[in-house]
Amino acid sequence: MAAKITRSSGNVFEDLGFDQPSIIYDRTGTVELARLGERKRELVTFEQIPPEVLDATTAVEDKDFWRNPGFDLGGFLSASLDTLQGKPRGGSTITQQLVRARLLPDEAFTGSVYERKIREIIQSIRLTQAFPGQAGKEQIITAYLNQNFYGNNSYGVKAAARGYFGKELKDLSLAQFAIIAAIPQSPTKFDLLRNAVEVCLDENLEEGQECEKVQLEVPATSEIVLRRNYVLDLMKTRSSVSGQRHPVAELDAAKREPVIIAPQVSATWRAPQFVWQVREALATIVCPET
Repeated sequence: MAAKITRSSGNVFEDLGFDQPSIIYDRTGTVELARLGERKRELVTFEQIPPEVLDATTAVEDKDFWRNPGFDLGGFLSASLDTLQGKPRGGSTITQQLVRARLLPDEAFTGSVYERKIREIIQSIRLTQAFPGQAGKEQIITAYLNQNFYGNNSYGVKAAARGYFGKELKDLSLAQFAIIAAIPQSPTKFDLLRNAVEVCLDENLEEGQECEKVQLEVPATSEIVLRRNYVLDLMKTRSSVSGQRHPVAELDAAKREPVIIAPQVSATWRAPQFVWQVREALATIVCPET
């Protein structure tokens, strides 16, 4: 059995150690010169997470997140029954998903699927007990949203907002909040870039003439857009944080918003010679020759 999670074992969330790209700035500390690393991730605090992100995520992943003890007995039994009937589906809470991704040691994944699930549930309950109340729930969902993979090499909701829409998380539309919450069920299949097609914006284009203005758009009939609309429907009755901020008519209107992807540009370095010198110096410090 995995080790018990307790406060005396240290701050679980501070010890998670999320990988982030190394950012090189100029001497003022304000101008970004380069980012080093393949993964795109920028951490957010709970205060930086819009209420709509919280509601969209809990609506589709764990409707009783703010009240449950780390697992949902009804959801677990229902998912188990469906699995036995040949219709496997997930029944894990947000806490269970976080525990499975980051807080279980390798030996916890041995044995049958039911043994692994029991270990996962036990640790989820222990984590909730070790970090109780509203403050504990805030820590759990913040770690979850920073941990999640959202496709397009983006880890965490902030990187997903930037990578897909070229926006800060707080500036997303209601429809964009919902589609980001929809992706983690299958981040490879629901990767917005994989689902996007090029749409020509040139008007009065003559036959044989090449289109010069195009944008990436995800078709309204694609699975990920349909799942976004499902999330928006769930938010009508499961928005416990944003409350009545968004009436039903606004949620319905969001289902008609086209999913347009921001232009994808390759990363460029400013002052590349200086960046290379910094990179070499970092390599010497981090990986000295033996």
